[in-house]
Amino acid sequence: QERIDILEALNDLINESTIPIILVGVKGVDEILNMDSYTTYEDISNLKGTFCSRFKPRKLSPWNDSDYDDYISFLMTIYEDICHLYPPINTNPFYMEYEIRKLILDLTDGLTAKIIDLLKFSARKIVRQGLPEIMTIELLNDIAIELKSVDSQDEE
Repeated sequence: QERIDILEALNDLINESTIPIILVGVKGVDEILNMDSYTTYEDISNLKGTFCSRFKPRKLSPWNDSDYDDYISFLMTIYEDICHLYPPINTNPFYMEYEIRKLILDLTDGLTAKIIDLLKFSARKIVRQGLPEIMTIELLNDIAIELKSVDSQDEE
């Protein structure tokens, strides 16, 4: 019933709002929004087709080209919005270094959420341990190992 309540609230927001609504989800979200799977509830007729007809699925491809301008802009945005690091004078930000950009893609499979986590946890380690405020290959590799360890523990 809670899921139906949430979907009804979302439907009301869509119907009454004048702002664009974008739904973002992971694989399988289309099954959650498919109202045909809620046949056990009596009054969902007003919701049937609402989401599947209004929100056409668009899949984001992983980032794949370390020289791609949009990828660099994405990394720059994360750097400015999340990291809040002040690298030493005469040091380029990590997003300007090809080797670092490529490593980030390799460590994260180019997945947006994994890239954000890698950079966020790297910045956190820099601040907490008082390290020089620069993303290095060694730091990124260490954080990637830590994140994989946490992921594998979550799967158990």
